[in-house]
Amino acid sequence: AHLFQTLAVVSYSAGFISIIYNKYAKGSHHFTTWHSWLGLLTAACWYANHPQQTFASFASPISSLTSFSATLN
Repeated sequence: AHLFQTLAVVSYSAGFISIIYNKYAKGSHHFTTWHSWLGLLTAACWYANHPQQTFASFASPISSLTSFSATLN
């Protein structure tokens, strides 16, 4: 489970950074649509409800892989 949480956080972060960079490069305003606000709200709710799991995955990636491989066996 930690592996998938880590992948989700990394994917979300990469997408968020690329969107912010693209907006900055084009001189556009940020968070102007309902879709962007919904994404921001979703991320805020995720981090508020799962702070230990989210950041624990980054602290011990080897244990995450070990526990993931144990669930496959």
